[in-house]
Amino acid sequence: MSQASPDTSANDLPEPRELTDPKVMRALTHPVRLALLEVLATEGPLTATEAGELIGESPTTCSFHFRQLKKYGFIEEAGTVLGASATGSSPTAVCALATPATIPKPTSRPRVSLDW
Repeated sequence: MSQASPDTSANDLPEPRELTDPKVMRALTHPVRLALLEVLATEGPLTATEAGELIGESPTTCSFHFRQLKKYGFIEEAGTVLGASATGSSPTAVCALATPATIPKPTSRPRVSLDW
């Protein structure tokens, strides 16, 4: 199931990142996404099916939320495994927390100052 060692320490986690973009912040407001990030931090890389079993959600739901977390740089694809499907074996993505090197850097935007 999990491909990470069970003795994952806090030192193995990515550096905290400053969130300033409201769209990126919104990506973290869904309880399923928070549960997925937590289970990835404790269990290591997982497929949507494995994550779903651990958090009590369907693989389809987990897959959707994995895509959203990946879109905003919170997780990354960590490889593929062969999965069973109705038409035979097909590759299934394995997701993991994003490493500091793959987390997109925030874009600098000028600060607007309103002097009234």
